[in-house]
Amino acid sequence: MTTKTPEFQFREVLLKLLDGLSDSDCKKLKFLLGEDIPRRLQDDPTIGGTLDLFQKLFDQHKISEQNFTYLINAFEAIKCFHAAQCLKSKQLILPSTSTTNNCIF
Repeated sequence: MTTKTPEFQFREVLLKLLDGLSDSDCKKLKFLLGEDIPRRLQDDPTIGGTLDLFQKLFDQHKISEQNFTYLINAFEAIKCFHAAQCLKSKQLILPSTSTTNNCIF
């Protein structure tokens, strides 16, 4: 069995987080981050569009498995406190362990 890398673990967290976001949450997030993402991502209402948003933030080094405060601040700004709290709890865990903590939405 292979060990999950910290980046893989963080991406798992983002996928679980995405499952708990409403369409409205995703739209608000894309609007808020409009300066950092291309218009085509802002206008994409699909789950794929939100995944592309996360990837763009990785590519721009705005988030990583070691630092995702930018995303926590964004979720707090759109009043998506469950997502922000989930990520805050991950800051204490990642990347030091190979297990993921489940967030309940």
